[in-house]
Amino acid sequence: MDVSGHSLFLLQQLNVQREFGFLCDCTVAIGNVYFKAHRAVLAAFSNYFKMIFIHQSRNDCS
Repeated sequence: MDVSGHSLFLLQQLNVQREFGFLCDCTVAIGNVYFKAHRAVLAAFSNYFKMIFIHQSRNDCS
């Protein structure tokens, strides 16, 4: 596999894991629909989730 395909392969594999609920560490609810997710992926792609998880981590440590 060439280097340019690594990022796509990584995202595909993370999605497969998510679909099976493998290593998912949170659930996102949109209305009555629930999605298993990886916090690291959500935080990497969204400042909104990043700030939520930073705030939760600080509260968990105190």
